[in-house]
Amino acid sequence: MKRALISVFDKTGIVEFAKSLDSMGWEIISTGGTSKKLKEEGIKVQDISDLTKFPECFDGRVKTLHPNVEGGILAIRDNDNHKVQMTELGIEPIDIVVCNLYPFKQTILKPGVSHEEIIENIDIGGPTMIRAAAKNYKFVTVLTDPEDYELVIGELKAQGDTSAATKEMLAAKVFIHTSHYDALIAEHVFSTSKSYELKLVFTYTFCNQSIVNNLSTLFRQFLVPRSATGSLIAITGNFVLPIRISLQNLGSQLDVNLAIVVQTGAANLEED
Repeated sequence: MKRALISVFDKTGIVEFAKSLDSMGWEIISTGGTSKKLKEEGIKVQDISDLTKFPECFDGRVKTLHPNVEGGILAIRDNDNHKVQMTELGIEPIDIVVCNLYPFKQTILKPGVSHEEIIENIDIGGPTMIRAAAKNYKFVTVLTDPEDYELVIGELKAQGDTSAATKEMLAAKVFIHTSHYDALIAEHVFSTSKSYELKLVFTYTFCNQSIVNNLSTLFRQFLVPRSATGSLIAITGNFVLPIRISLQNLGSQLDVNLAIVVQTGAANLEED
């Protein structure tokens, strides 16, 4: 039986998604408030503590950090050694991970929010699960965006599994999501320290040469000192560009203020 692990803060569409899985014979594992919600809707759910044989503890700080969870996600299904270890350790595979993270951005925007509340909204188990699933995307489907539920259910109904292209796309969305999430934490929680300086650096490599060429043209025209030559565009002044990067293949957008260095074959984007 295929198994899905569902643990979401944003419960948009999750009941319908879980009902679709249930109707196709999937076993559903869930945590805390998500488990309660699904059970209230009449969906059969295995609580995470039944899987881990260990109770949720420390006010929910520790729920999914367990080999029965992470091992079930990370084991390579066609690796004979992994299959033997799974049998020896009693670990069963987890085929779908559905998880969105504690609302850190929304928390820091709340008027008068305390430092303690901000800290408690730093998700630990969620990023661990979705990064594990994204790393093992060849075998595991990972969802962080309710907008993708319909796509996944459609493919499961049509062919019994998600396509390799869909798995890869969803995995890429995970790393975009977690990089942004961690950057918010680093910038907000620790930027007020007076004892050291922090500088956040993001590097995106664009394999599509046409994207690089278009960026090069834009920066030459509007930003780059006239002395710059060749394919290297060097921004030597204190230039800051508010820019929206459209990740069309991933259905996402990124709004940031950037200082930019572009080289042939790569674009290094450095947040100011």
